Amino acid sequence: MIDQAKSGVDVLIHEMVVPADVWVKKLGLPDTQAAIDGAQAVQDSSHTPQKAFGYILDQIDQQGTAPRLAVGTHFQATDDTIKAALRDIRTWYPRGDVAVASDFVVVNVSKKKGPKVRRAVVSEYAWPQAPVPASEDCATPKYWKYSDDTKTTKVQAPEAQLDPNALVIDPDLYNAR
Repeated sequence: MIDQAKSGVDVLIHEMVVPADVWVKKLGLPDTQAAIDGAQAVQDSSHTPQKAFGYILDQIDQQGTAPRLAVGTHFQATDDTIKAALRDIRTWYPRGDVAVASDFVVVNVSKKKGPKVRRAVVSEYAWPQAPVPASEDCATPKYWKYSDDTKTTKVQAPEAQLDPNALVIDPDLYNAR
């Protein structure tokens, strides 16, 4: 993330997560060390703690390319978690605009006015979504095929979605290596 922001960005959007013990509490799991350790293992393998997001922003700021707006997303946003997250971010990144994304957040970016965060206006009286048809009414997805033995049993076949005649672009053409 730090390398990607070297040239400077208007809006930097990055995921972050609450501390493991808070995650366990918010999920309603038993407040045991085993539950906290499990949540911590998930976080260590695939998430950015909120304080680490502040550290990342600090590192970007130190290279002189702080974003005009930093947005933490994919976050368990509630009144208490947002306040705590902003405190943790500010331990490393005391200045600069920071927002935490939640449902219906919209970011408008303008050269003159800069990034602005607002809430989307959504009708409370919108038409309901159409119900999902029963699976027997749907066509068989491309990633299934019939087994060779009975021709009636569906089996998984992810490769069935691939077109064997499709053009494959040489990775050397776009510097993939």
